[in-house]
Amino acid sequence: MILVTVGSTQHDNLIRAVDELVGEKKLKEKVICQVGKGQYEPIHCEWFKFDPNIDEKYYKKCKTIICVDSAGTIFRNLEIGNKIIAVRHPTTKGATDLGKKLSEEKYIYFVTKPNNLLIMKKEIYKGIINKKSKKYLKPKNNIVTRITKFIIRGI
Repeated sequence: MILVTVGSTQHDNLIRAVDELVGEKKLKEKVICQVGKGQYEPIHCEWFKFDPNIDEKYYKKCKTIICVDSAGTIFRNLEIGNKIIAVRHPTTKGATDLGKKLSEEKYIYFVTKPNNLLIMKKEIYKGIINKKSKKYLKPKNNIVTRITKFIIRGI
């Protein structure tokens, strides 16, 4: 299954691009779109606006996620082991450092042309057929762990 998610924002071009790829029979897997506040309603895919249980119901069941370049969505799905195609949000100026860096490190595939529907469709398709991505290992000594240990020790 492929999940397309835009979180609490809207990205009608992203939803439309994937819906058209499904309609053109370029995507063979089942595709579900979370459209957020968007106006476009997919014709060729199942879709929903929001689901507070998106993690359990969708993230853990999909193999590929197509999402906006949101740190929370990207890192959660990297932890799960999903293949990620992140699309720059159209309101973002320039490529985000996060998407660019994770793409350079081969953890995700990053699409930087969110306002050109034709280019975005080609890039999303290229990302789906691209088989190369590195397995993400969550850092063992992250800031949350450090703060928690600090609080527990009472130092």
